[in-house]
Amino acid sequence: RADGSNFMPRIVDAFNKGHQNQIKLDIIPNAEIIPKYGAAAAGGTAPDALSLDLIYTPSFAAAGQLEDITDWAKSLPYFASLSPAHV
Repeated sequence: RADGSNFMPRIVDAFNKGHQNQIKLDIIPNAEIIPKYGAAAAGGTAPDALSLDLIYTPSFAAAGQLEDITDWAKSLPYFASLSPAHV
């Protein structure tokens, strides 16, 4: 989502330089993110990753449009240092 910063393109560029699998970054204006994601999820073309405001998370989760990655996250060696509010 477009949050007024430019850090995400730099992160994606750095990742893409060092990895065979490439990330395609689409920055969507904040006012468009919910309808675009909702339509993409309903059509089976949801993105692999998404910056989503936490107020929408329960609705998308209840609709089965988010994947639970809790077990994967818990396997990370630094899991205990992650913010519980963001896990």
